[in-house]
Amino acid sequence: MMLQYTISATCQSERNKLKMIEQKISLCSPEQIFRKGYSLTLSNGKVVKQAAELQPGMTITSVFSDSEVQSVVKG
Repeated sequence: MMLQYTISATCQSERNKLKMIEQKISLCSPEQIFRKGYSLTLSNGKVVKQAAELQPGMTITSVFSDSEVQSVVKG
């Protein structure tokens, strides 16, 4: 009887740990980050990490949680 209780309690504890890990992973997903208001900027399909990578006249794509838009870089 005691062994069964110990196994049950251990399984429940591990389920709780797993659930917390799943929640943390979910918060780091790209979809969640976009929902917070962040966007992703692409140039020729590659991520733009610094403004210095861009030049006037280049077309860039901004990816949002619900859509994408094309923009032209100015000065």
